[in-house]
Parts: sequence; structure tokens; C-alpha cells
Amino acid sequence: MPGYSVSEGSHGIRIGLPRGTNWSELCLGTLGAALFTKILLPAAVNSFQRRPWHSYDHMLMYGGFGFAIALASSLLMWIWAFLGRQFIVLDGITLTHRREILGIGFSREYDWSAVRDLRTRILVPKNIPGAPAAANLVFNLRSSAVLAFDYGARTFELGRGLDESSICEIVALINQRFPCPTGLPLRL
Repeated sequence: MPGYSVSEGSHGIRIGLPRGTNWSELCLGTLGAALFTKILLPAAVNSFQRRPWHSYDHMLMYGGFGFAIALASSLLMWIWAFLGRQFIVLDGITLTHRREILGIGFSREYDWSAVRDLRTRILVPKNIPGAPAAANLVFNLRSSAVLAFDYGARTFELGRGLDESSICEIVALINQRFPCPTGLPLRL
């Protein structure tokens, strides 16, 4: 399991999280998108030049360009898998979740006083009936944990790719450094 990193400073704590990449899913998705793009994109380009159009030309055109977009998005996921970073910065006023690739990215800020019920949430994999045991290894069907908290009417989850003990350590660190604003202790 990939780990996390913690750095503390005058600004608060900064927790570096793993990317949460599922390699088998990424490889299979890219292979499927590349295969269908290789087949359908030339047919889509040829359907533009054909007159009169047949009913299947629309299917070829939209399917070919759709899989080309899927291939482009899978290439962006590969870039994220190798160059992406995500981290949490908590200073007692705001909890900031930032995702970036080579310094370019986006942040989402949460008011720390509105964060409720910071906890470890266990994600249990769904059982595929009749699947062999090797499917658990190929499709990464094992239990994992995330850092979950309630913010308004929604529940947010951070830290996909960490194990349960790592998430519990992060929750304990946050509870020690920045107690819950309502006075209630945070759950482990």
C-alpha cells in the first residue's frame, strides 16, 4: 500500500495522499479505448466523405469520435498516475484538498467549523458471484479505507488508496492538533 506523508509548520499540517490509481482498471480501459479508436476512427472519418449518408454513418461517426475522446481521457489518467499529487492542508480555519499535475490543479476548501464527523470509512468490495479468486487480484477487489467527513448535506471522502491503519493515524493526528469545533471528539 502506498503511504502518506505529513509535514507540520506554522501554517498547520500538510498531509500528502497517494494518487489512488487502480492500475488494472487503467490498463484495461486504455486498451479498450485504443482498440475501438483504432477500428472506429478511420470509419468515422470515411463516413464524412461518403454521399449520400446511410443510417449507420451516424453510428460510426459518433462512436469513432466518442472512443477518441475516451482515449484522450485515459491518457490524462496516465499523466495523473505518474505526475499527479494530492494533499490536504489543515490550518484550523479551513481544510483544503488540492489535486495537481506539475503544479497546475484545483483546490477545494472546506470551512473547518462546518466539518462534522471526521472518521475512517471502510470500503468493502462487492462480491462477484461465480468469479474466480484471481479476480480479486486483477480487479483490486479488496477492502480499503477513506477519510470521510460530513460537510453540509454531503459526505466527502479523501485518501483513496490508503489502508485502514493509515487513515486512523491521520484522523488521530488531526484530532490531536485541531480538535473538533463542536467540542465532540472525532471518531477513529
